[in-house]
Amino acid sequence: MRSLLLLLLLTAVSISTLMAAEADDEAALLAFKVAAINGGHGDPLASWNRSSALGFCSWEGVRCEGSHRRVVELSLPCYGLIGNLFSAIGNLTFLRTLNLISNWLQSSIPESIGCLASLQKLNLSYNTFSGPLPANLSSCVSLLYMDISSNRLHGRIPVELGHKLTSLQTLSLRNNSLTGAIPASLSNMSSLYYLNLGTNQIEGAIPPELGRIGGLRGLDLSGNKLSGVLPHSLYNLSMLTGFLVYRNLLSGTIPADIGNRLPNIEFINFSSNLSALSTLALNDNNLSGYVPSTLGRLQGLIGLYLSNNKLETKDSLVPVGKPLLSQFPNRNRQSGTKGPHL
Repeated sequence: MRSLLLLLLLTAVSISTLMAAEADDEAALLAFKVAAINGGHGDPLASWNRSSALGFCSWEGVRCEGSHRRVVELSLPCYGLIGNLFSAIGNLTFLRTLNLISNWLQSSIPESIGCLASLQKLNLSYNTFSGPLPANLSSCVSLLYMDISSNRLHGRIPVELGHKLTSLQTLSLRNNSLTGAIPASLSNMSSLYYLNLGTNQIEGAIPPELGRIGGLRGLDLSGNKLSGVLPHSLYNLSMLTGFLVYRNLLSGTIPADIGNRLPNIEFINFSSNLSALSTLALNDNNLSGYVPSTLGRLQGLIGLYLSNNKLETKDSLVPVGKPLLSQFPNRNRQSGTKGPHL
């Protein structure tokens, strides 16, 4: 009899706990809605109300899983949300995907996002978030994908990100107003295959430690204030297919073996080895010396950007009576002031 009473008690406690958890998720979503549509016209989240027959799990952009009915995904791209991202978002503790791309969300990114230990995908790109990048995003240790590009963030990139987000595969902070140096700690992101810090105000030297991210396939550091020479360690990134560093203050020479070092490169903007290279963009730096003769072996080269440097060509690079560009049968153009992007 006592065992039966104990079982009934435990069942009642379990049901009560689940109901409380569901109520917490619903309350967090409603608080998110109030803040996100504040100041806008109409109600882009009209389906979000307690009268829904199937509850909050049926609300537009919301996905739940399991018998516990916990929110695991909140995806509202291009919904015209114009308010703030409320701190209650941190109460959705089972959330794995938060996708709010292409809205007009403003103010700062709430530090409560750091409470989302299960979060795997975070996309806040193309909004108007301002303020610093919260250091406690590093507490989202399950993150695989983080894109906060095209906002108005400023301040330094927190070193903590590199220390804790070691499973991250994609990190894009492009087109903000970030300053300071590139943290060497980013080299701890051993699973990273795409890193985009382009179009910011980042300065200083490129840390040679980045050359330790062996699986890196895309690296965009263009449009910053980076100075010094390109670290030779970056030529060890044999998996690179895209490499952009144009529009910086880099100096030094182009390596003579540029056509041999990066066998998988398809899209490059300043440096290294590319038997499959299709675009080479080194424009708008302070590069000097000679254009390497090995460039003439890149028969797949389509775009070549070398303008606004101090480069020279040796006579041996170009056969007598044959212009340089004629060696690249697929070319589109030799120079340009804008340059490509990943």
